[in-house]
Amino acid sequence: MDPLLLATIGLPLTIVILVIIGFYKLFIKKKRITFLYSFRQYYRANYFRISRRAEGISIRG
Repeated sequence: MDPLLLATIGLPLTIVILVIIGFYKLFIKKKRITFLYSFRQYYRANYFRISRRAEGISIRG
């Protein structure tokens, strides 16, 4: 086989395999994605309260 043809087939195949492994590690094992999601949820829920405290306005409730 021609080396250029092997490279043309092999490089995209390698990229696809690496992407599949990456998605498996992120979404199937779910080690860091849950921490990141909960941090975003906490930040969005408390953004208004945090920004008002930074301005010196106290909000209770």
